[in-house]
Amino acid sequence: MKYLIIQSFVGSGTWWSDPENLDGLYNNILIPSVAKYCEKYNYNHAVYRDQYDLLDLVNLKSNSSFGNLYHQYLSALRHQDDDVDYMVFPDADFYITRNARALVQTSCIKGTIWTEDEVRQWGRGRDPKTFRTVYGGIQIIRKEAAINLALYIKARLIDYLVKDSPITLMPNMCTIGEWMAKYNITPENLSLYYNRILEDIEDRPWTEEDASAGFWHFVGKNKSEKLAYVLEHIDRL
Repeated sequence: MKYLIIQSFVGSGTWWSDPENLDGLYNNILIPSVAKYCEKYNYNHAVYRDQYDLLDLVNLKSNSSFGNLYHQYLSALRHQDDDVDYMVFPDADFYITRNARALVQTSCIKGTIWTEDEVRQWGRGRDPKTFRTVYGGIQIIRKEAAINLALYIKARLIDYLVKDSPITLMPNMCTIGEWMAKYNITPENLSLYYNRILEDIEDRPWTEEDASAGFWHFVGKNKSEKLAYVLEHIDRL
């Protein structure tokens, strides 16, 4: 199977209002770790750093940078003619380890599925019994589905701008869940091995699950400190 990994690093690289300077971290360590992983498994890798007019206007209207959360998905439209089976969308704040396993397959879309409690917490009033979506961070999507998703997002964002149609910009996984509902798509669950989320590192013990993780996701703030935490432990030195 042929995979294309698409990443975006636009603006500050985060939607936090007071972000750390991420240029060196992303460009010198995190994104190169993904590039090295792709080289190991002969995957294609595309990184986009230039803003799209559409998202610039969305950010202006919403007085936020939440539009940037859709950048990598829209970028799939630049690869409609690529000879690949899957498109993969890891955030730019991922660190992939040297021994990380190969990617897995899916019939349509694979990501870590929200629980009912997570829908209650993040779903902006959506029904936890019926609404389905997946975690942000990373998704593996069949090429045809990824192109369809990109076109859906593009149309929704244009309608938001010119028709004032409502859209949940953040969390963006709500919009992806609405795409799944429209096309009756049932997501497949992706192991957290591929999305080892690191949030609070204060007094956090290092576990055996940490030792075997391949894909570290440095969500939120203090990303450099989180990388340092992983590097402090990962080689068991």
